[in-house]
Amino acid sequence: FDQIVRALMSTNNEERGAAETTFNTAKEQPDQLFLCLITLLRNSGDIQVRSMCAVLLRKTVAQQVPKSTDGSKLISKLSPPVLAHFKSELLRALEQEPERSIRRKVADAAGQLGQETVRAGTWPELLPFMLQCTTSGSAALHEASLQIFADLADTLAAADMSAHHPVLKDVFQRSLADASSNGVRVAALQALTSFILGLDTAAERAPFTELIPLMLSVISAALNSGAEEEARDSLETFVELAETMPGFLKKHAAQLVQALLAIASAAQLDENTRHLAFECMLTLSESAPKMVRKLDGFAAAVIPL
Repeated sequence: FDQIVRALMSTNNEERGAAETTFNTAKEQPDQLFLCLITLLRNSGDIQVRSMCAVLLRKTVAQQVPKSTDGSKLISKLSPPVLAHFKSELLRALEQEPERSIRRKVADAAGQLGQETVRAGTWPELLPFMLQCTTSGSAALHEASLQIFADLADTLAAADMSAHHPVLKDVFQRSLADASSNGVRVAALQALTSFILGLDTAAERAPFTELIPLMLSVISAALNSGAEEEARDSLETFVELAETMPGFLKKHAAQLVQALLAIASAAQLDENTRHLAFECMLTLSESAPKMVRKLDGFAAAVIPL
């Protein structure tokens, strides 16, 4: 199986094509396929092989059964012992994988599987594992768990999961305030934004508005440490909120605009960073013109930019 995975990465079209055919045929025996992928992911000493296994797992977990007429997923065809082993090994991979890029792919696979299992109650170990990761003291595990939270945002935002929302608020609050890692803070901001967008009503979103100052602090922390890429990732979440849910930002609109103006006018910052700040202000003015008009001096400050 190691040779198949390596061939899937080949630059030789004929070799890669043959490997793809073999891999697709292997889907007819899902138990064996998933066991081979997770075993190779966990044991290979080759970073590229582990990375490819993680990519294949992420895709295969979400894939429908070939020629399926009922939309059933390939993962649903695993025998109970193999599925249990696969879930367990996926979490162990998150704990033990040293490469961040691979760990992120594994987290994606776990998130994809979580979408199929959490609400059905067939992976009861996942949420406790995620919560434990946020208090583990490991920035790597903390970030990975938040990535899974983002993947499960729609599931966790559902009304029948509302009993968990106070716990999630605490997780997001602690994570946004984590001073040890820009990666953790940005992952928390992205997960929280996805969660907020998944909530159905303003009443459900209301308790989370008090986290907006902490959300803004993620941008400033990234900029103060020279991590402009992380700052741009954070700004993009505010662009999304400004476009789709500007009302959520209303109570802290003045603070938000003040921060955006400071970024947009900071000549020392990358042009793309400044542009995103300006885009966020423009998006907010288009989505919520009445709210923006009530902000003192907004037009006078923005027009020169």
